[in-house]
Amino acid sequence: MRFYLHYEGVPEFTKVVRASDTTMREAVAGFVAEYNLRHEGAVQLEATAMCVLNGRRKQIPFDSKVCDVLHDREDAYIVWIQPSAALADDARKQLQNMTVQPETKPAAAEGPSQERMDDQATAAIKRADAAVAARDLRSAEEIYRRVLTIYPRSVDVLEKLARLWMAAGKADHSVQYARTAVKSAPRSSRALQLLGEACS
Repeated sequence: MRFYLHYEGVPEFTKVVRASDTTMREAVAGFVAEYNLRHEGAVQLEATAMCVLNGRRKQIPFDSKVCDVLHDREDAYIVWIQPSAALADDARKQLQNMTVQPETKPAAAEGPSQERMDDQATAAIKRADAAVAARDLRSAEEIYRRVLTIYPRSVDVLEKLARLWMAAGKADHSVQYARTAVKSAPRSSRALQLLGEACS
């Protein structure tokens, strides 16, 4: 039996796993080790901070045997559960290197779920917005995700990622970010409207 394990962050990575008697935890550990080895300059993955989703975007228990939860040649996706402090620090350093001129006014917060962003994150979001306008969705997605590792509950950034994936025709990704926005701000009409748009 074999299945395809995907990480759709930046850089994207897919590994063909040939094992049926292994657990999902072992498959993820092998995937993360290979990803980190091949992408030393990128944000490093942490096996304990990841979960696995099947093609229907339902979480697969880590202790499950692969042969019990996946079919031959099926796709599975590795996603962040919650970014670690080390990952947030790494993303902050990368944003420092990417940001040329920080803005003097941070982005406005929306409700209690929003943290006040620092100047570097605000400037990075402006750069990502410019990348979207230039149709450079890959660069924009990378920048937004780095900001999201520092501010994981930012409805603004979650909305931008959801809309980016809508524009790219990836409805499942769009819905994922829209749902996270609603979890971050359950009373936000903007987040609820976004989820409705993503699901339609």
